[in-house]
Amino acid sequence: MSAFANGVGLDDRLATLGAAVLDVSVQAAVVVAVAGVVAAVARRAPARWRHGVWVVALLACAALPVFRAVLGHTPLRVGSDLALLGGAIWAAGAGALLARAALQSWRLGALRRGAVRAPGLPPWALLADVTGPVTFGWRPIVLLPRDFGTWPADQQRQALLHESAHIARHDWAIQRATTLLTCLAWFHPPLWVARAHLALEAERAADEAVLGAGERPSDYAQLLLSRAGQMPHPALSAKRGLEIRIRGLLAGPRSGGAITVLGLLGLLALPPLLSGLTVAPEAEAVHCEIQPPPDVGRDTARAAPYLNYVANQVETLGETELAHLQAAADQLVRNCPYNRAGAGLPEVMDEFLAPHFDLLGREDLASASPALAARLG
Repeated sequence: MSAFANGVGLDDRLATLGAAVLDVSVQAAVVVAVAGVVAAVARRAPARWRHGVWVVALLACAALPVFRAVLGHTPLRVGSDLALLGGAIWAAGAGALLARAALQSWRLGALRRGAVRAPGLPPWALLADVTGPVTFGWRPIVLLPRDFGTWPADQQRQALLHESAHIARHDWAIQRATTLLTCLAWFHPPLWVARAHLALEAERAADEAVLGAGERPSDYAQLLLSRAGQMPHPALSAKRGLEIRIRGLLAGPRSGGAITVLGLLGLLALPPLLSGLTVAPEAEAVHCEIQPPPDVGRDTARAAPYLNYVANQVETLGETELAHLQAAADQLVRNCPYNRAGAGLPEVMDEFLAPHFDLLGREDLASASPALAARLG
């Protein structure tokens, strides 16, 4: 297939794509910033609401390219060489991160295949070679450490309540979707920040579900402190994240759902509003004229009188004049590659051939050209 379509070449496509990525990146940064403000204002709301804020923010970021395409905005044109280099770097980074995510999923699958059931555990809980509880899968299961039976009874109950909340909330599927988004947009730091907040709020929402089942906040906080080093996700057991979770447990009842709902509605409205935001003036539209299909019979008929006229005159010319005539014809072909035979012949003759008919005289040429123009219609 040709690299050109509708008059737009590969270089133009690369330049346009690179500019669109730049513009959408700026728009996504705005969305994440607004989500951060909403989450901060709703800091006293239940964690499930703030989790919803980050879910909607990431969905809005994913929808930005769609709205841009639907609304038909023409992005800034950047250099095609720069766009090509950027595309190669993006492909390398995205490929590496997707490969890492696939490897992690394969390792979890291997752990699941080696897991065993234990008496007294729910059907979705298995014992495996893990350091702490792990929930994963499109049909979620929970992998528990093999020494789970030695944990105190209250800690076993709290851990199972926490993981069952993850299953009920479909947190693993949401995390997989955000992992795909950040792998594809790995160059965009605000998206990684949003994903980290999403993961933290998912844990806090599960923590609140444990308290909602009647567990004492102080007892559950003790579980988090004692098992923090065994968590399979270091980011969730880091000092700052653990501190936020425990302070949230001890803070008591929450409010602020109305403010969060207003923030969610605002985030949903951002993609269409931001789709026209660009970091530089828009490029000028490219207009291409489509040549009509050739009509050989018509063009031959129109050219015949002119060709006969030239043939009659050529008989009276010498070698020098013939050489000049040939040069004029070559120039005509070079400068008018898209003209059909017979199109605009009188004007072409005056411009390219008249200087070479010196033997005929200017008066003869002046009278011949209008007559020829009348014959050609």
